[in-house]
Amino acid sequence: MKPLKLRSDLTWKNIETRNQCLWVLRDPLSCDYFYLNQRDRTILALADGTRSIDQIVDHCNQVFAPDVVSAPHVVHFLADANRAGMLVQSSNRPTGSDQRLRNRPRWWQNPMAVRLPGVPVGETLDRLFAFFASFIKRGAEPVFLTLAALLLLSAALLAFFQRSAIHDHVTLVSSQPLVGTTVGLLLVLSFTKLTHELAHAIACRYFGADCRQIGILLLFGFPVLYCDVSDAWLLKKRWQRITVSAAGMAAELLLAAVATFLWLWTDASMLRDILVTVMVVCSISTILVNGNPLLRYDGYYILSDLIGIPNLSTQANAVTTKWIRRILWGDIDSRHSPLSNRTHDWFYSDFLLIVYSIASALYRASIYLFLGWLAYRAAESKDLGPIAAVCIGAIVILVAFRWLARIYAKPTAIRSRRRTIYQRPVIMTMIALFAMGAFMLIPRKQTVSGYLIVMPLHSQEVFVTVPGQVVSAVSEGATTKAGDVLAKLSNPELEYERLTVATMLEAKRAELAGLESRRRLASHTSSEDSTIKMVLTELIEGYERQQELLEFEHQRLTIRSPRSGKVFAAPTRNQATTAVREIGFWSGTPLAAKNRNAWLETGTTLCIIGDPQHYEASVLIPQHQIEKIAIGQNVIARFHDRPLHSVQGSVIEIASSPIEKLPDELVTRGIIDSKIASPNRSSETYYQVRVKIGTQTRSLPIRSTAAASIEVEKASLFSRLPFTKR
Repeated sequence: MKPLKLRSDLTWKNIETRNQCLWVLRDPLSCDYFYLNQRDRTILALADGTRSIDQIVDHCNQVFAPDVVSAPHVVHFLADANRAGMLVQSSNRPTGSDQRLRNRPRWWQNPMAVRLPGVPVGETLDRLFAFFASFIKRGAEPVFLTLAALLLLSAALLAFFQRSAIHDHVTLVSSQPLVGTTVGLLLVLSFTKLTHELAHAIACRYFGADCRQIGILLLFGFPVLYCDVSDAWLLKKRWQRITVSAAGMAAELLLAAVATFLWLWTDASMLRDILVTVMVVCSISTILVNGNPLLRYDGYYILSDLIGIPNLSTQANAVTTKWIRRILWGDIDSRHSPLSNRTHDWFYSDFLLIVYSIASALYRASIYLFLGWLAYRAAESKDLGPIAAVCIGAIVILVAFRWLARIYAKPTAIRSRRRTIYQRPVIMTMIALFAMGAFMLIPRKQTVSGYLIVMPLHSQEVFVTVPGQVVSAVSEGATTKAGDVLAKLSNPELEYERLTVATMLEAKRAELAGLESRRRLASHTSSEDSTIKMVLTELIEGYERQQELLEFEHQRLTIRSPRSGKVFAAPTRNQATTAVREIGFWSGTPLAAKNRNAWLETGTTLCIIGDPQHYEASVLIPQHQIEKIAIGQNVIARFHDRPLHSVQGSVIEIASSPIEKLPDELVTRGIIDSKIASPNRSSETYYQVRVKIGTQTRSLPIRSTAAASIEVEKASLFSRLPFTKR
């Protein structure tokens, strides 16, 4: 085999990191970047196809004395470089390069992140530069940055002092259906994300690097924008690279600041709802998502440059794998790949890199598991649960197998073929399995989650039993006693029927009285008169019974309180009624002043009477979890506006049969699927659990909703696995 030499088309660039200078090597064919220190860069430069390994070693030992460069190190390094496609044969025929390009990852090898072809943005960026140049002259950047910082600071102070109003508005918007605002909201959010990516591109071009393209990335199946600013790694100054990485978040924060001021000056409307959404998405969400260094987003690259490790994730994973293999195999060849050299000091020790690697792996695993759970639930609702479980299980097994294959690969430093070399891996594996089994069998705290609706303690709903038009009603929040009038209704049809029956009754009574008078004056009574009398008597009795019934219905138009307590509002009706026979349309609650003269049908909930000082709650629990619930178990409610554990209670009753209709509060807010009561009902069935809320709890809005956790009997992780259940 002919000697290898460095490809002549590779591009070199020297950059600054936290505590040293690195060389960035760019492959124009694969568009990959490699980070090398001065020693490894020298080794590659000496690989010109004419020098032998011994000559390269001698030269490096002279240049880098007193450090010693060994021949195995150079051989391993050149082998890695060849696999990375950096070397060609001295006859200029590619070796590993062609094979590497043929073996470049395809989309099906990483279906979670599929990058679609993008579009070049060079001309667009030039026009944007020309546009901004008319406002921001060279040298005026400090003024612009100062104004931007003042805008962010003032918006942050405004948001701090208006935090209660912002919280209430966000809660209101999140509880409302998106009907009517979906298109506008998607357009605005798409604009914010486009601004985010363009900010990266503009910052990259500003410092002299190229932005290749902007396109769409299918991240877990969801389309998101991406901007290829890989050339930013060729920027020499570290602060320039950090600025490029942070430009997107900075642009979104500026949008959030502008939206904050517009939100303050805008009256209640759909525009105000969109503005508060932009405030949250462009501030909190962008910091938590894009600023998170555990995923390869903006925060990762900022952290990578701050600590001086360009390929932080690769370095951390390599160190973690090395330490696991050291535990498994003992003292093995612990060399580091020269293509991933890193700097050792007290802060960037192996321990911190291992912590980062584990935290990043756990975070990614939690995201994958959550997405897998969502996919399984969606497939289960279509009766495709087993197929989804097999697919998800296959993916998990494949990922685990690839990781275990790296861990259990036989070290190259071990030459012996004796069986004794596998004793340590077997023993360490058995210890790990034993520890994992013990961990799985330890009983642990277990909770069951559900959805909670707050009600007054011992509350009683008041229904409309006879349809009618609201004439008068008590106000919500009033105190009432048993028998007090809550509302008076009028029913024109009932009144007309009462008048008609009363008129017919009087007419028949008069007719019967006339018949009796004629019979007294007559000398004898005919059989025909007796028959007429009997018929009239039966008619009168029928009209009297009908009159009593109508009078009873008329009395029920006056609705009285069944018990003493406070008047609470009935469930809110979001849309106006549209029945043909209704005299007045209404929405909201029946007792609202605006609903006077509204027509209430039979069965309408007028209000709720309950204890104003004590509360209970109705918690909906899925059928597959109801068997774990028992009387007396502790319940924790999680309200958005209250600290955790501030609202607690205990289970006092468990329904024996599932509910047939979901509460409107949970359906209208999209908390639970509303198909449960339809013929094509969902696979989830819910049971109702009554909970008494602790007396120390301060005032709660009636019919407010919250997530609830019921602390059930402890159970091991093993017993919670699906195949352990009957």
